[in-house]
Amino acid sequence: MKGKSTKHRHIIGSRLKYQNTYGPFEYIHSDLFGSVTGVSAIYPNYFISFTDEATRFRWVFPLKAKSADVIYNIFDTLVRQIQTQFNAKVL
Repeated sequence: MKGKSTKHRHIIGSRLKYQNTYGPFEYIHSDLFGSVTGVSAIYPNYFISFTDEATRFRWVFPLKAKSADVIYNIFDTLVRQIQTQFNAKVL
């Protein structure tokens, strides 16, 4: 619980003044999370999500392993998918 606590309170609405400065696919958040119960035995209980700041599109991928190589391959696949589907360049 101590790791999840914060030292400073967030100011409501403070993010909105910065949100409009990014174009689509210029700023992508990532989050690695797990252990999730009730998931198929094919994958471990970990997932990674990516969220675009401007469009709020979200992609979630199951992870075969929590290693840099696996995460890089997933991110590379996501960048190629964005370039193909949206004809956009990820900065």
